[in-house]
Amino acid sequence: MKRFIALFAGLTLGLLSSLASAQAKFQEHKHYEDVAPDVAAKDLPRTVTGFFWYGCSHCYAFEPTLDKWLEHKSDNIEFVRVPAVLGRNWVPHAQAFYATEKMGISDKTHRALFDAIHKDRKPLFAPADIAQFLADTSGADAAEILMNMNSQESRDAIAQSIDTAQKYRLRGVPALLVGGKYLVDPGSVGEELPEVIEFLLDQ
Repeated sequence: MKRFIALFAGLTLGLLSSLASAQAKFQEHKHYEDVAPDVAAKDLPRTVTGFFWYGCSHCYAFEPTLDKWLEHKSDNIEFVRVPAVLGRNWVPHAQAFYATEKMGISDKTHRALFDAIHKDRKPLFAPADIAQFLADTSGADAAEILMNMNSQESRDAIAQSIDTAQKYRLRGVPALLVGGKYLVDPGSVGEELPEVIEFLLDQ
């Protein structure tokens, strides 16, 4: 019995030590921001929201890191992409995202649109040009894509994106909202991103 108690105490101390180490390693205002201080950490949903803009070179550079995390993330963590709209010229790209998601072709177009803008230097910023590119890439109809880009559903989704960005004081992209409480700048955490996410969700 004494041996069991000693073992249990050792495991408990080890867990507390690991938690303390993580808390010392990852600090608010350095690795993350608490943008919902009224939300208790113990009540956090295991969700991560990824804000991006197709025209953002930093978002483009972050995609491989994000893809690697998505490939290995825990199954009980839900990830959602949200196109940020922090300027009027961001709207067409948000429209493109929501249209391709609705049409079920985003697996063919998401990375392709990033590549076209940043790798191939194509000036894809006008809705008609974007729709034609997405059509050429996916085999879908350009007119249908443009119709979905301009749909009420797309407008409502963009309005929700804007409200979310304002609620959580989003100032730039790429950014990750962890548990609806913590905002993480991927550039500030680098390769430690998976550890930061797990640390924030497990507080």
